[in-house]
Formats: sequence, structure tokens, C-alpha cells
Amino acid sequence: MSDIVKMKKEIEELSADRVSRGLPPSPPDNFVSPEVGFILFERCKPLFDILVKYAKLCDEAQAILPIDVSKFDSYTDDLVLLGRTVGNGGMAFAVGLKGAIMTIKSPGGKSPDHYVRVLLNYLQIAGLEVKHVISTFAYNYKLDDSEQKLLMEKVHTNYELYKSDEAVLNAELKRLKEHYESIKHLY
Repeated sequence: MSDIVKMKKEIEELSADRVSRGLPPSPPDNFVSPEVGFILFERCKPLFDILVKYAKLCDEAQAILPIDVSKFDSYTDDLVLLGRTVGNGGMAFAVGLKGAIMTIKSPGGKSPDHYVRVLLNYLQIAGLEVKHVISTFAYNYKLDDSEQKLLMEKVHTNYELYKSDEAVLNAELKRLKEHYESIKHLY
């Protein structure tokens, strides 16, 4: 059996499992625009830097150091929405940071070495995208050059609008959070 046939069979099985649980065959499509996704990415970059420094301190101390995890709560909604960006821009960044936060919040019985290794693995995943630019969020390989150029112009225009008008950005984030709350049970 070829790899493609195996993958198609696995997809069919996953779809059947979802349907058996009362869900649609596939999860909802991503819905956060690239420009909003990039803003969320920018807002979460400081968290990445903090977690890298924290992991380094834990490694140097050979201990699981205490940290105020309540500071991470302000990033939770941003990371959830970032993971729902159209085109998957920031997906690895969001997954990596959410995994690192989960590890810090529930270290379990991990030894300091294991704890740091797990943290660094998650941060390495996030780090795959840490140097992204807005064009990587907006790039759509299915479009031809002229369509891609129009998309990039639209994304840059909207990005500048959101960056310059906090009220407009907050209204859009509120709308996106409400939409996510209405569909999250479908994932």
C-alpha cells in the first residue's frame, strides 16, 4: 500500500471518528486574517523571549525555578487566535508557546534536566517562526503573482490600520474571540 493510500485511509478514519462524535468531518477553516495574525505574533514575541530566559535560568540553576504563571494569562487568547490564522502563519509559534506554558504550569514530577529539555523542545518549535515577517503570514502559494501582489497590498494596508487604531484592532479581536467561542467545540 502506498503512502498516499495510507494517508487517505487515515484521513477517512479521522473524519469517520469526528462524525461518530457528532462533529463535522473536518474542523472549521482558519478565520484570522494574516494581518491580525501578524499583530498577534508581534504581541506574543516578548513572551518567547521571557520563556527562553527562564529556560536558561532553570538550566543554569539545575532547578525548576518558580515563576508567576498568571502573567501568561494575558497571552492565552492571542495564542489561540494566532493558531487560527489563515495560511497557518504563526502556527508553530503558537503551538510551541502554548506547550511551553503548559509545561511550566504543570511540571509534574519531571527532573530539572527533563523539564528544561521539554521547555527547550517547545521553544525550538516556536523558534521556527520567531523571525517571520508579515509577508510570510500573507503568502498564498495558490495565487499568481498579480493576485499575490494585491493580497500583500491589502494585508499591509489593513495591518497599518490596525496598528494605528487600537479601537479598530480591539473591535476586530473581540469579534474574532466571539467567533472562536462559538465554534471551538467543533475542533
